[in-house]
Amino acid sequence: MTEREQEIYDFLVTYTVENGFPPSIKDIMRHSGHKSTSTVAGYLDSLEEKGKIKRMGKSPRAIWIEDITIKRGREFGTS
Repeated sequence: MTEREQEIYDFLVTYTVENGFPPSIKDIMRHSGHKSTSTVAGYLDSLEEKGKIKRMGKSPRAIWIEDITIKRGREFGTS
């Protein structure tokens, strides 16, 4: 994983744990300083290819993060 991918992944995990749901692409853009949704989508594609996240459908918050469980009873990325 590249340094930038790790930064975005860490943000995904932190945001999801703190809020109980994953960030939107625009949330990720604001955090990372990117100005393009396609750049962020590219990082998400890469994280998905590496098995770190799963994306379900086209919803802006349809990001499931492998290996974390949300305390509010919602499970993300578990089988």
